[in-house]
Amino acid sequence: MTKPDEGYPDHQTVDVQPLDCKTLVGDGILEVTLGPCVGVSIYDPSIRTGFLGHFADQDVAHRDLFETFLRDATDKIPDLSTVRIWLGGAETGFGSNLDEITLRTRRLISARVKEVFGDKVASLRESWLDGHGSLYFSIDVETGEEIVEIQDDTYSDDYGFYDDDPES
Repeated sequence: MTKPDEGYPDHQTVDVQPLDCKTLVGDGILEVTLGPCVGVSIYDPSIRTGFLGHFADQDVAHRDLFETFLRDATDKIPDLSTVRIWLGGAETGFGSNLDEITLRTRRLISARVKEVFGDKVASLRESWLDGHGSLYFSIDVETGEEIVEIQDDTYSDDYGFYDDDPES
């Protein structure tokens, strides 16, 4: 697949850094590269608006940024029934307490998103890379096209990549 900045030179591309959340309306691309962090994308095609958050493992316990992100999205979306949500992250396999923190963070974020949105949304997709490497995600807020790619050459099939998208 072609990365957004290579395939859509006229689009604004917004790279979401750790401990940051961005909203984009109408036109442009939101993108994130995740290691042990967790990314959450909330997209409403009816208003062509995307929300993307990049949450670091150790900071989820504070929850302020994450809860504000969820509240901002739910406040701006008029009808949840058209919403598509993506959750994902990468970089486990260290065999240390970092893996435990990463996996706990995934569970907490996934549970909270499901609690807030439940079955009110059109879809909720999860992509998790279990192993060394990073995961790239982008969404074009005009078309709704999503890209999920493993970005690190050190990734090995000895680990796992879980993507519950039936088309992947």
